[in-house]
Amino acid sequence: MNFLTFCAIALVLTPLATKQSVVEPLAGFVANRGQWESEMRFCARDGSLVLAIWDDGFLIHRIDRDAPSESVRFRFADQPSESVRGDRELPTLHHFYLGDDPAQWFRDVPGFERVILAGAMHGVDAVVRKEPDGFHYDFEARDGRSLKALRIRCEGAVVERIDELGNLILRTPFGIMRHLRPRASSMADASDLVPCAFRIFSESEFGFEIEAPPGGVVLDPGIEWSTLLGGSTYGTTNPSSQHNTAVLDVKVLDDQTTLLTGSTGHVNFPTTPGVLQGAFAGEPDDVFVTRLNASGSALVFSTFLGGKKFPFPIGGAGIEVGEGIHVAPNGTIVIGGWTSSANFPSTPGAFTTPSANHQRAFACRISADGSTLLASSLFSAGSPFGFVNECAISETGGIALAGDSHGPGLPLSPGAFDFSFNGVADGFVVALTPDLTGLVLGTYLGGSASEGCNGVDYRGTTIGVIGSTQSTDFPTTSGALDGTMEGLGDAFVAKLDAPTGALLYSSFVGGTSADGGALIAFDGYGNAIIGGGTNSLDFPTTPHSFMPTPWPIPLGDCFIARLNSTGSALDFGTYFGGVEGEEIWDLRADDDGFITFCGTSHSDQAGFPTTPGAIEEDWISPYAHGFVSRLLRDGRTLAYSTAIGGTSGISGAIVTALDSDSTGAVTFGAGAGPDYPITPGAFDSVQNQSGNKAAVTRIDMLPTGVTRIGASTPGCLGPLAVGVILNPKAGTKTFEVTCTRGPKFGSGHLIVSSSKLAIPILASGATLYVDPAAATLVPVSTDDLGFARRALPLRHSLQGSKGYVQFVFPDPCAPGGWSASPALEIIVQP
Repeated sequence: MNFLTFCAIALVLTPLATKQSVVEPLAGFVANRGQWESEMRFCARDGSLVLAIWDDGFLIHRIDRDAPSESVRFRFADQPSESVRGDRELPTLHHFYLGDDPAQWFRDVPGFERVILAGAMHGVDAVVRKEPDGFHYDFEARDGRSLKALRIRCEGAVVERIDELGNLILRTPFGIMRHLRPRASSMADASDLVPCAFRIFSESEFGFEIEAPPGGVVLDPGIEWSTLLGGSTYGTTNPSSQHNTAVLDVKVLDDQTTLLTGSTGHVNFPTTPGVLQGAFAGEPDDVFVTRLNASGSALVFSTFLGGKKFPFPIGGAGIEVGEGIHVAPNGTIVIGGWTSSANFPSTPGAFTTPSANHQRAFACRISADGSTLLASSLFSAGSPFGFVNECAISETGGIALAGDSHGPGLPLSPGAFDFSFNGVADGFVVALTPDLTGLVLGTYLGGSASEGCNGVDYRGTTIGVIGSTQSTDFPTTSGALDGTMEGLGDAFVAKLDAPTGALLYSSFVGGTSADGGALIAFDGYGNAIIGGGTNSLDFPTTPHSFMPTPWPIPLGDCFIARLNSTGSALDFGTYFGGVEGEEIWDLRADDDGFITFCGTSHSDQAGFPTTPGAIEEDWISPYAHGFVSRLLRDGRTLAYSTAIGGTSGISGAIVTALDSDSTGAVTFGAGAGPDYPITPGAFDSVQNQSGNKAAVTRIDMLPTGVTRIGASTPGCLGPLAVGVILNPKAGTKTFEVTCTRGPKFGSGHLIVSSSKLAIPILASGATLYVDPAAATLVPVSTDDLGFARRALPLRHSLQGSKGYVQFVFPDPCAPGGWSASPALEIIVQP
């Protein structure tokens, strides 16, 4: 019998929590044994969001002590299900003691990974499942005609429209709910997609248009959570000074919470009790520091910078911008940026220099909970003004700031490479001790024309900077990649030794037109991964890179390159973009083998590179979109790339900042347009009329057909992670699996199995999720970063089938001597 699995509504439902919410989560879907009202069959909770399942559908309910309860119910408008059963029982049992009557005590109540509503429609089963990123629901049908007859009735929500991309838009008490356009392909013959689309019957009912042939899963929207961030009221009556909320740096912590900084002109930007500064005081802009929980549903803390002992927050009465945020080894939070306020505070003992003007650089250290200003350093970045463009922190907590100076007055260290200001503008680098009390390095960096340092990284005692220059006499070193500037301007890359101020190498990077350097990050080998923009048709690229040649119309592409550790050669160099031009805004070089970057594309559908199964593989609106992309560190392989922005693009057309981790996910900040995708249960889902809030979004970069199962058994380098390179497509050799944070120079195995275990088992202290009885062991080895990569052959006959993989390694730091990654479920795509 042909069988159709149809993930039409792969919707992530995350909790809409408040500070007062204290609802404890349940383990999966807990069966109702009488502890709840009789009609409810199963219940699952996450924060303040409850998902309850009945015979005829399910209900999403929000519990909020400060607001009326709100619910949206989805009913299958045909008949009650033939049966409702839990599937894949979880090991945790629940106990309910209701009052003092033992008859109302319910022990050993099981929870399940998912619930199957069999026969929700004739020939259609509904499956509701709980994943680590939230709740999903989809449909399984034995014939596509059954899905065509399916109607879903919404109570408490309004079915508004189908947008230009085929997505279904619903308006709910939780905000706009966006179901990505449905896709289906035949399980019997997965070589062709089955045409499928949403259909609106009324303001309260929707369904699907689908052709009769059966099909399979080809939908994986990838958004784990997405929330707005900002206020609605400006702090000044001067319209020209009304500044929006902008996220300028992002850091994801080990507990998957997200730290953010930037600037805001909103006096009612959300803050939390007990923090450093709960009130806006610095018109037109203040710095903010915000920490979101792991699901993007609530604030851990949020503050304007400052303390009660100061009359103003750090931000005073002028403009403040937080350009970078980092976490020090002791857990405290470091923020770097610049200020034009005269009353910006510095703390006793912190490194401070006088300044005749009020535009200065700052570095601040605050407590991990956002409640206390521990240290604040304030210094001149050059008179009459200077800007900090980026900051970085070393493994020992040292802080480096880089920017552009427009005059003398920069604090200079005894071993500074360059003691004098020259030309119109110079780049600068300043490094401070971890406690912010001492100057380690202070130097200008420039020639006789104009330049600025835009990016900085700090590893060990080495500081790398990148920027743009128009000076033909910009200082370069012997043996560097390029000692001659060409065209209208070039990017430059330099590496300095912080204690001595010595210039270890310095090089131009560019072609015969205009080029600019924006971002730098050292990898684990001391190589510099760099990114920027170029209008040159002859930018230095390498053969076999992802995009060795540009589009013929020089409207501006991004570039990504890697210099070797001495700055003498490019390991790889590649263009990146479409025909209309791109800008790059942030870049991270993970020690686990990936280069992740984001920015803005103006290319519409004209050749911008995306990967199948991405959030937006293309877009049809005339507006610029943001993008998030990931290359393997060889510069050849595009592991993931998506556009994001909705039909109206994104405000300011910028994805501003990101942080990636080796789970295969990335968190980023963006300017949010009117229909930027925001998930239900988000901390803030209400956009201002003028669209001036920022957005924070987390996406899973695993491709279509790949699902992560379980958690890592950590080893010497921490939790292991698994990923894939490109889609698992039948008949190709491009599908590979990767493992990060394995033991360095380790030898282990990739378990390739046809099935997974119903209940995970422990083997030598490692948790196994795949069935070893149906498995093949494939030998794997790791490099000196603990990175492993293994190709898996796929045959045409495997289209639509499932497989499971998991990495295991002997590891002296792991319990029982073995570490194991999470597993992956892989469905081979056409």
